Amino acid sequence: MPIDTIRAQQKKGIIDKADYRPSKATRMEHILSLLDTDGRRLALEVIRGQLDPAELLEKGLDLETEVRILDLVLEYVQVQYTKEDLTKEEYVERFLKASNARSSLGRPEGYGYDIPAPSRPEQGHKPNRLSIGVGYRAWDDLDQESLYQEIRFRPTYHDLLDSDKGYVAGAQIEFFSGTLRYYHSTDRVELERLDLLNIVSLGPRNRFFKPVSWKVSTGLRQADLPDGDRTLVYSLNPGGGLSYDNKILGLCYGMFEAEINLGGGLSNAHSIGLGGTLGILRKITEAWKLHLLFRPFTFVLGERYESLEWAFLQRYAIWTNLAFSLELTGKEAQGLYQTEAEALLHLYF
Repeated sequence: MPIDTIRAQQKKGIIDKADYRPSKATRMEHILSLLDTDGRRLALEVIRGQLDPAELLEKGLDLETEVRILDLVLEYVQVQYTKEDLTKEEYVERFLKASNARSSLGRPEGYGYDIPAPSRPEQGHKPNRLSIGVGYRAWDDLDQESLYQEIRFRPTYHDLLDSDKGYVAGAQIEFFSGTLRYYHSTDRVELERLDLLNIVSLGPRNRFFKPVSWKVSTGLRQADLPDGDRTLVYSLNPGGGLSYDNKILGLCYGMFEAEINLGGGLSNAHSIGLGGTLGILRKITEAWKLHLLFRPFTFVLGERYESLEWAFLQRYAIWTNLAFSLELTGKEAQGLYQTEAEALLHLYF
């Protein structure tokens, strides 16, 4: 991986220093953070062409606020033109008006944006991860329970609960991650799941940035049957939705999803359903993260049933390459209700 090349160069002393160059999006987000609600509203009006930049200078704002608003406008209209949201004529007109107004303000004393550099990518956790854990599983309706040991292996790369240090918050990319379990009650080792691909992108929206959140996962996993037995199925789960950042709750998201399961143990060897996920991803500290989610689904083809899953997950990064997590999950489907509690230790290498 490219980041492993950087680490190897660092180890050999080839790299002397690292410079941070913030992207346009990062620069705009930083300027936004310096503006109050009225400042953001005025910037949006100028961007939309509802307020002439020259009229902005007549509103009696302080010099610093005027400079920030016009700097933001200049950055934003360039992005709009690049994304073809503006025609060339609209772009030239709005850019020149904002540029002329900004030039009239000059360069105030102390002008500049001291954008804090994030943790460098090579300072984050390593991409490979080995996890070992113990858990307890119970089926309330069948009056059954079992202790189990679990081992997980992920060749690459990062999930939502991993530390954000050196990574993009709200992003998950995993390939070929697998989970094996040994159940005490049956004295058997089972393949719990094998994710060929598991990608999640949670981009928070606001009045200036409107990304679409999405996910896709595919691979093998265990599916529950009405008699309490389980069967291995191939599953495909795509979805899309919206995410918003809340100062109190954290990153809140909702996705509409589809799920296709194929396996000989299912009725007509398949089940196809629609549903979604509602979740909250909260960073308590730089090392401690929580994830709460609910997944209601209705399967309408093949194996027909309704299901509701919930999960309360938390992970604490002890060191950069060592973490501990507690996971509580529940699922109601096929007339059964099951719960799981698990503790895991994660080693990144």
